Amino acid sequence: MAFRCIIAISLVLFCDYVLSLSGGFYADNGRQQTVLFKTFSRRGKQNIQREILHLLGLEHRPKPRNMNYVHSSAQNYLLDIYKSLIDENEKQPDENKKNIKRQKNRIDLDTDYIMSFDNRNDKLHRYYPHLRHERDKRYWFDVSEISPEEEIVKAELRIYRNATKRISKKNPKYTLSLYSVAEDAPNTNTLELADEFVISGNMNGWIVMNVTAPLVKWIVFAKKNLGLYLKIRGPNSSHNLDPHEIGLTCSKGPEEYKPFMVAYFKSFGRTRVRRSTKSRQEDRYYDPDSYNPYSGLNGRDRNKLEDWIIAPDGYAAFYCQGECSFPLNAHMNATNHAIVQTLVHLMDPSVVPKPCCAPTQLSPITVLYFDDNSNVILKNYKNMVVKSCGCH
Repeated sequence: MAFRCIIAISLVLFCDYVLSLSGGFYADNGRQQTVLFKTFSRRGKQNIQREILHLLGLEHRPKPRNMNYVHSSAQNYLLDIYKSLIDENEKQPDENKKNIKRQKNRIDLDTDYIMSFDNRNDKLHRYYPHLRHERDKRYWFDVSEISPEEEIVKAELRIYRNATKRISKKNPKYTLSLYSVAEDAPNTNTLELADEFVISGNMNGWIVMNVTAPLVKWIVFAKKNLGLYLKIRGPNSSHNLDPHEIGLTCSKGPEEYKPFMVAYFKSFGRTRVRRSTKSRQEDRYYDPDSYNPYSGLNGRDRNKLEDWIIAPDGYAAFYCQGECSFPLNAHMNATNHAIVQTLVHLMDPSVVPKPCCAPTQLSPITVLYFDDNSNVILKNYKNMVVKSCGCH
């Protein structure tokens, strides 16, 4: 039972692509044959879109408000993690040109997806104009897309520091105190300490501060999200320094170095509605070097079809197919139950059918996409790619 090529399908492309088709189209079916793929009815297309979005854990197709393909620091952070996860040949993590380290270990057994948030303190100042003079000390993030049912593993505020020689000579150390802002009465705020961090005068790079507790509160009590407030003190100074005085990148700094928040979640996945599938054909196919009839939908087409998806362009799902006939050889990866079922089928085919060719090993894929608020999400989807087949 030899392995041969299969078509590599892209679910995220296929989802929107079938909705735009007005007639059939010809494509390679993975067995060196060009066949006509017929279009679906309007209801069929809607069902496909709904099923695939459900598979991805989405209630609807995301429509980002301010989508920006010139990556911000928040987008760069997750894009860099994404690249490190899919680059199997990379042995050591390196710093990229934006000085954000590649970290494979950021997605561990306790994390299902990561979400990054751009600092949007301009929205906060719109409702609280008396805070405008503290723009660079305030941080506000739109977390309205997070469900209260999601379990937060941790959340971090990341601020970039570029310490020049002039700044480094001023003080050997600085104390950064980060507070969650609460409102007691109109125009009256109280500060709750979230985290504190001491940096040396010559430290450069990303400063990471824990904001898990504030994020939990914002999700449960959305109207109490007044953001974060940063206080900076030198060793011999009692007054609050401005961030730019010690080299911290502020809201008007370079996009790739602006402060952002990143949160790690454990998701309680939804149960998918399973639908019946057509009977399997005669041959089994499995080969990563197959032709993908949808792989040409990149570049301009990609922007039209799934502009909310940053990466990947598509993926090879593969499938298992073929007969499991006697004798079941070692290369068929047959289970003991399949062997017994084959013997019973030989004695009386009317009692039980032949065993089926089915996946024996599956692997996940990682998807990077925008939500409705233009936040970036990096999510793992388990059991999405067939790695090996066998008789079951």
